[in-house]
Amino acid sequence: MQDRRLFITGINGLIGRVLQSGLDELYDIWGLDCAGQFSERVAQANIRDYEQVIRAFRQASPFRYLVHLAANPSVDAKWELILQDNIQGTRNIFEAARELGVNRVVFASSNHVTGGMRGSAPIFTRTNNTNRFRYQ
Repeated sequence: MQDRRLFITGINGLIGRVLQSGLDELYDIWGLDCAGQFSERVAQANIRDYEQVIRAFRQASPFRYLVHLAANPSVDAKWELILQDNIQGTRNIFEAARELGVNRVVFASSNHVTGGMRGSAPIFTRTNNTNRFRYQ
């Protein structure tokens, strides 16, 4: 089942849990997070630390697919934390995936995407009370 192995960063977060429960019959799921429940298949790791990331990846290797969700989701986080968690941490994830030859990476981010920075207008607006959004 190694060709069906999926690794999820941020697996214990809201979206990670939903994704895991929706895909667990199709994929052999492994993951990492910095908080929550841990097991043989869910490693505790901080994505700021490359050595922790590569160790978790090696424990699950080989895997072909990676979904990167781990990040600081707070829209009130200070820039230093966003830099460390969301930018440098993401770089660590992509570098470890490259090093281990992961075939496919899906990257998802929600921080500041849905509403913009505080004090600025949203980039997308709802049109005609539907679920369709228009870029401004």
